[in-house]
Amino acid sequence: MRIGFNTRFLHAESLRGFNRYTYELARALTRINGVQLSLFSDRPLHPRFLQDIEADTRMVRACKHLWWEQIKLPHEIGQAYLDVFHQPAHLGLPWKKVCPYVVTNHGLTEYGVPHLLKRGSWKARLQYRISRSITLKSADKIIAVSYACKQDLMHFWKVPDDKVVVIYEAASERFRPITDYRVSKQIRAKYALQRDYILFVGGFDPRKNVGTLIEAYARCRARDKLDLVLIADKIFTYPHLVQRVQELGLEGKVHCLGQIIDDLPGLYGTARVFVFPSFHESFGLPVVEAMACGTPVIASNRFACPEIVGDGGLLCNPSCPDDIAEKIDAVCFDEALSASLRERALGRAAEFSWAKAAQETLAVYQEVIKAGKHA
Repeated sequence: MRIGFNTRFLHAESLRGFNRYTYELARALTRINGVQLSLFSDRPLHPRFLQDIEADTRMVRACKHLWWEQIKLPHEIGQAYLDVFHQPAHLGLPWKKVCPYVVTNHGLTEYGVPHLLKRGSWKARLQYRISRSITLKSADKIIAVSYACKQDLMHFWKVPDDKVVVIYEAASERFRPITDYRVSKQIRAKYALQRDYILFVGGFDPRKNVGTLIEAYARCRARDKLDLVLIADKIFTYPHLVQRVQELGLEGKVHCLGQIIDDLPGLYGTARVFVFPSFHESFGLPVVEAMACGTPVIASNRFACPEIVGDGGLLCNPSCPDDIAEKIDAVCFDEALSASLRERALGRAAEFSWAKAAQETLAVYQEVIKAGKHA
């Protein structure tokens, strides 16, 4: 089967969001016998991704993104004689149908928490609406990353039930429990972490709710023996968070390490507890990564998080710092609970895999190809 992937997001090294999904799914698909993958982009792809994905790369520059997407891309798809083309990053299918199309939707945050999002320019909003309309019209199937995401697609965009297939994401195989104590020791030394710590992985945008996590940390008893480690953007670009850390007297206890890629599994595995109080997630990949490392998880009780966590962790009210603090203290001071959560986390994480996601995605491709032949 000849499959095309829109991989324009893989020009940067970041493994957040669309990038990680695109990279992991493409890598898993190329491990299936009979699959030939072509990667399409308007910019050079980062070497990190090319070394792990066996695929043909087709890079064609264009002065404007929409011009590339709607004019250049369908021409290139036609030249590649694809069986199916997949847009793994939300929006961006061409209007012109050259072969069956599949798109993955990663959630409708603009409907779930509109008050927490920055309002873009009128040009950006218009471009989004146009791209959304074209994508919905062109897509033969839509993959949703959770049932919560599917419900939003059906409710807000009026997408028919039979057009949406739920396929879960997963943690990469590199996320696993630490079995060698020296790994934790090296991680602590490298990032100057003198004490045990509570971990957050994500971003600092309002939806991620880091401000409430900082408030909860200030109120929990565990702060006397644990630090708070944030793996996100540099915190100095969010002065209100820096100011709140100072007001609460938490300087020296809250550490922002920036974006981490290679050492991320070790940082998960060394943490005493992982806390993810996001207001809106359509999947919440860091939650599964933490569980795969056997780290006790406390996640938001909103949107898709309960669906993904299952019985693998504790849920908290993201609007209530006292509830978050209480859960942190429960995990940190109750060894039996902590041990139970580690075991449950590993069991739940084992239910997700990229190999499974690739096989289910391949079934979607086969369905749209078959439907196209009988159209």
